[in-house]
Order: sequence, then structure tokens, then C-alpha cells
Amino acid sequence: MLTEKAKGLIHIIDELVNTKADILVNGEVTYNLSKQLEYEEVLILQSIMYIGQQEQKPDPKDFSNYYAFEEELKRYRPERLLEDYMKNLGAHYEAPSVRLYSMLSKRPLREYLQNGLNILGIRHEINR
Repeated sequence: MLTEKAKGLIHIIDELVNTKADILVNGEVTYNLSKQLEYEEVLILQSIMYIGQQEQKPDPKDFSNYYAFEEELKRYRPERLLEDYMKNLGAHYEAPSVRLYSMLSKRPLREYLQNGLNILGIRHEINR
């Protein structure tokens, strides 16, 4: 399952978030990281970031929207959401280092990754 693979990448997410931004976008850092990860793992990381950026969870105080979102998420399933984002991203090939560089240059990266993990139901609080 993809969400299980995503859980296995938590240590990479923590490492990325806790590394200074100017070091992250250094070509050598992204290249070395891309050599450590499989292509599918890079797509999973990038998908988590885009899910967190694009799929905004409503405020729980807004009951009508929040519960509608929760019902939609149950119907759609986090596994399928991650799979669809990965298919969309994987439709055209880009080198893993290019994908990582693109992902790591997004701001606020920590919030995007945390939102993505929350939406996918992966319980983890990214530490600073």
C-alpha cells in the first residue's frame, strides 16, 4: 500500500523540514538525496506535498464544510488520493533530482507536508 510506504518516509520528511532552505535547494543535496531514494518514493514525497498544498481541510468549526469534507475523504480514500496524485505526477518523466528540487523550493514546505500527512491519515507531527 502506498500510504504504508509514505509512513516509511517520515524520517526523510523530518530531515527535509529540519534542514535549512538554502542547503536544501543546493543541487548537490537534491542529487544525493535522489540517489538514496527510489523513483516511487520521490513521487510519494512530491504527492504528499501537493496534496497538502491543494487539498485544504476546512476548519472544524465550520461544521457543514468540515463534515462534508470528512465524508468525501472517506468515500475517496486516502490510498486512492495518493495514487491519483502519483499517477498525475508520473505521467511525464522528470529526473528525481529535478522533482526533489521543485518540491523543496516550495514555501511553506513544512505546512504543505504536514497538511498532506494529515489528509492522508498519517499521524505524525513534523518537528522543527
